[in-house]
This record gives sequence, C-alpha cells and structure tokens, in this order.
Amino acid sequence: MSATGLPKNPFTLLSTREQDVLRLVARDRTDREIARELDIRERTVRAHVSRIILKLDVASRVGAAVAFAVWSTHREISQGGGSDMSEAPIGSARPVASR
Repeated sequence: MSATGLPKNPFTLLSTREQDVLRLVARDRTDREIARELDIRERTVRAHVSRIILKLDVASRVGAAVAFAVWSTHREISQGGGSDMSEAPIGSARPVASR
C-alpha cells in the first residue's frame, strides 16, 4: 500500500477480464474490436469499461488508458527499463526487416 492508502498497483483492483479489456482500451481498440478479440459481447465490454472507470476513479475510458500508460511506464522505469509485458508498449515501433 502507498501512503495514500491505495494499492501500489491500482490495477490489482481490477478483475483479470477487466485488465484484459483495459489493455485493449489503452491500445485504442473500439468496443467492437475488443468484443471480437476477447470473444465477448459489446455490451459486456461496455460494462467492463464502466467498472474500470469506477474502480480507477477516472472520468472516462481515455482517463483509464492514460492511467494504464502512466503506471506501465512508471513500472518499466522502476524495474530498470525491462518490461514483462507480452506486447510492445503503446506507441513503440517494431523494427522492420530490411530487404
């Protein structure tokens, strides 16, 4: 716990499925794209997004995405630059193989 009484990682407040949804929201996916990728209904995605917003105490899905990006960046820096995320960080470019 931090001095504010919140967990060091606020995303532990989220269920595993909500974390999955948040990762895709942070990658700027639409509800339809998220539903398709996670094999759930769009209505379920909207419900997850609403709960994420409430649990993280942010104003919108954009706020949730920003919180995720900030926390992920902070975690990466505090761990010495390494990342254990399976996907590349938001905004990172993957090298293109030369011909």
